[in-house]
Amino acid sequence: MARRHDAIGARHQRGFIFYAFVITAIFIVLALFGARAAWQGDREQQERKTLETLRDALLAHLAAPELDASPGRRLGQLGMLPDLAFTGTAAPLAQCAYRTWAPGQALASVDTLGAQARCFGRIPWQSLGVDLGPVDTIDLQGRIPWLVVSPNLAATRNCMPNFTPLVLGATVSNTCPAVPARLPFPWLTVVDERGNVLSNKVAFALIMPGPPAGGPVRAAAAPPSAWLNKLTVTTGCPAPCVPGTYDNAAYQQANGLPTTIVSTGLSPDALQHLPWLQDARQFHNRVLWVGADELFRYLERPT
Repeated sequence: MARRHDAIGARHQRGFIFYAFVITAIFIVLALFGARAAWQGDREQQERKTLETLRDALLAHLAAPELDASPGRRLGQLGMLPDLAFTGTAAPLAQCAYRTWAPGQALASVDTLGAQARCFGRIPWQSLGVDLGPVDTIDLQGRIPWLVVSPNLAATRNCMPNFTPLVLGATVSNTCPAVPARLPFPWLTVVDERGNVLSNKVAFALIMPGPPAGGPVRAAAAPPSAWLNKLTVTTGCPAPCVPGTYDNAAYQQANGLPTTIVSTGLSPDALQHLPWLQDARQFHNRVLWVGADELFRYLERPT
């Protein structure tokens, strides 16, 4: 009888240990999920703050050409051109990429490139004097934002003497690219996760790459697609929508067409549950843009 009670007690003890193990495992899993969610939330908050800080720094720079050490930049002209050399410093004044550009090639003057001009690259954060914290040159974790700019902001006085709200529709006196009565270059276009246009008059956009999402390996000679993602909206998407592939790394569109950037307020986890998106789990970009109207209002503010 004693042996029987001992056996029953042993079974109860093993059962108690098993259930205690299960409960402990559940608590550990919940703690890990909680820590992951807290980490993601903290990173999202930091990224949003970084983008806002850089936006404000760019606006202040665009509105104050008189503060330059070497005068000559017109109001609204960007002197801190995107960085494609991965140095953290700005490209030379008015120097941008172009439709046939490839990583490692030299940049060229927007004034002479005309419709070929494509102004994109990493934010020149060191030239702007913004501290991004501990980031590496290659930016494996995607913490250095990219800057995409309408070439209208890069053209010099020789190409675009005047930069006022009049260029949004009225006749202007610009001289490049040889069409004096038109805005020299298109504004950027930003679309949402259904391909719907959010704005087709965007002056510049900041894109936080986020963690690696497959595709090219992040390296010094890697193409922009190693950091900038795309979304494909398939046919059958709920209206209103515009099926197609929207690629933040694309810059080889036909001359005269705007650079298009896709932005979403949804998380990668939420995106991958949308049936009309293809490989949405590979999209980690966070976008903040400034419209041309917003830029003009900022430039016209009394100092």
